[in-house]
Amino acid sequence: YLKSANQGNSDAQRNIDSLYKNGQVKQSPEEATQRAIQFLQNKHSTFKISNCEIGKEEIKKICPYFHGKLTELDLSMNKIGDEGIKHLSEAIEINSSITCLDLNNNQIGDQGIKYLCEAIKLSTSVIANLNLHDNKIGYEGMKYLS
Repeated sequence: YLKSANQGNSDAQRNIDSLYKNGQVKQSPEEATQRAIQFLQNKHSTFKISNCEIGKEEIKKICPYFHGKLTELDLSMNKIGDEGIKHLSEAIEINSSITCLDLNNNQIGDQGIKYLCEAIKLSTSVIANLNLHDNKIGYEGMKYLS
């Protein structure tokens, strides 16, 4: 969903509207992606794009716009999946500022967790808060997380 930034706050939280409102489509994943890129170009520290059906192609387009000021990233309730996590992991590997990452409900499986854990190990970023609730993580994925 989209939440307006507080006026006068240079680190204002930026969010993108939910794809649905009252059961009706409000915007396509492509429109949400374009809005996400516009917001990320302003280099705010907190960004949320939730429930917009963002998949692997959309996340691939968004990731190049992650920047060194971005500390909190909420991509919850999308459809990123393992291939999308591969793109996200590449961005995390080179971004040393992300400390909070919400990937709740994104159809992420064991292979996606492998990509993510490898990227976190290579990154200088310290992710203190990682939400992976409601994904498809099995035994193999749990081994990577331990």
